[in-house]
Amino acid sequence: MPIDFGQFDRSGRFTGIYRRVSAKPGWVWRGTLAVGILLFVAPLLLLAMAALLAMGLTYMVLSLIAELGNLLTGRESNRDRDDQPDGRENVRVIRPEDESP
Repeated sequence: MPIDFGQFDRSGRFTGIYRRVSAKPGWVWRGTLAVGILLFVAPLLLLAMAALLAMGLTYMVLSLIAELGNLLTGRESNRDRDDQPDGRENVRVIRPEDESP
């Protein structure tokens, strides 16, 4: 059902424009909508990618600084310790009375 712009626009200025626009094929509308969505979504994707890149670079730089600090102070990082084979430290294991080592 076509819209009669006469009911909204008493002067009839937009009736010709509406007829020209509504006479276009559907692919024109879909293409226009796709370009509009891309123009809205593309900057968001670029910002997200830039944020992920900045996070990765920050992690790498801070990790290198931490390793350099450990190297200069002579400390080992916690994951390099072999105190306990399962990684426990300062843990007291209480065995039941019926079990003996």
